[in-house]
Amino acid sequence: MKHMKTVFLNNPKLCVNVPTLNLPRCDAKPVNSDKLSTKYLVMILIFALAGAFVSLSKVHIYHRKNHSQDHTAWKFTPYHKLDLDEYNILSSLTENNLIGCGGSGKVYRIANNRSGELLAVKMICNNRRLDQKLQKQFETEVEILSTMRHANIVKLLCCISNETSSLLVYEYMEKQSLDRWLHGKKQRTSSMTSSVHNFVLDWPTRLQIAIGAAKGLCHMHEYCSVPIIHRDVKSSNILLDAEFNAKIADFGLAETLVKQGEPNTMSGIAGSYGYIAPEYAYTTKVNKKIDVYSFGVVLLELVTGREPNNGDEHMCLAE
Repeated sequence: MKHMKTVFLNNPKLCVNVPTLNLPRCDAKPVNSDKLSTKYLVMILIFALAGAFVSLSKVHIYHRKNHSQDHTAWKFTPYHKLDLDEYNILSSLTENNLIGCGGSGKVYRIANNRSGELLAVKMICNNRRLDQKLQKQFETEVEILSTMRHANIVKLLCCISNETSSLLVYEYMEKQSLDRWLHGKKQRTSSMTSSVHNFVLDWPTRLQIAIGAAKGLCHMHEYCSVPIIHRDVKSSNILLDAEFNAKIADFGLAETLVKQGEPNTMSGIAGSYGYIAPEYAYTTKVNKKIDVYSFGVVLLELVTGREPNNGDEHMCLAE
């Protein structure tokens, strides 16, 4: 019997129905090893894809959460129809786009990638929180410019703010401020340096600037529902577009008259040395005349080319 078992060795296809022999039974279903391996491969592949999907989902949620934390604190308020949002603006505030710095913040020139239009962004920031003075100027600027529409007043497109920073987005004024053309201010950008040195404002251009600024002031004083007094009219607050059209800017110190023709008594003086009306300095009463006086100093700058005070706060070009 032992010899018979060895006879059938090395014969994998052999089967019997005799249970005494240690051979496969003929009535047993054969196992297809190829199908079994394919089944396992499919299962492994499914589990791998599911794991990858879960991992990618977690990464996406993580980045989305962080992105949300970066920007949810920003409040975006448009005043004109725009084809960009706060994400486009905030991502463009880089050192390469910085064109000016001041005591209250920085100014950037950014491009709208969709339209190609250039915009100016003024960032008012504080390391802790916006101090009360800066916050008041920001709110005043927004309150006035968000509703004002005039060709000779700078256009405020939108504002973006959070607890520590406030951004004002304006139309970009290619020729920048009037004082840079009259007095060759050192803070002008490199792109303007050569053009300022090689170009002197001719008399027709100076007259055009004077008329444009006068129209802007006239609209504020006479055609707004409540008269607006700028309180800081000066050549650095008159901006020029590509054709040297003048636009009044920087309304952070502006005030509205409670009743037309009735002056408001203020507790402090606002404005810049060389432009402040003497009667305003003595009485602190605000009316249209203080803007007219300051504009008269600007006209003297346009005619003479001289600065309003030459750095001496006790001297004035109007005297």
